[in-house]
Amino acid sequence: MSDRSWKHNGLYRKYRIAKADGSPLDPEARYFPLRYDGTDPNAELALQVYAASVRAYNPKLADDILAALKNPAEAPQP
Repeated sequence: MSDRSWKHNGLYRKYRIAKADGSPLDPEARYFPLRYDGTDPNAELALQVYAASVRAYNPKLADDILAALKNPAEAPQP
């Protein structure tokens, strides 16, 4: 599938998720990774909405997300 598969495919397993510290994942949890380097404008919008949603109780996270959107190359790597 191409890098633009988000335009044509439904929801399917594309990524493997692991915690950076190696601790186990909750087997019932569901994750949805977003590519925000300009490839998928929908991912950028989703992260803007998420940042707005968390701002009231986690302004640092909101600021970090918006900074990462402005300069993805400087954002922490997964």
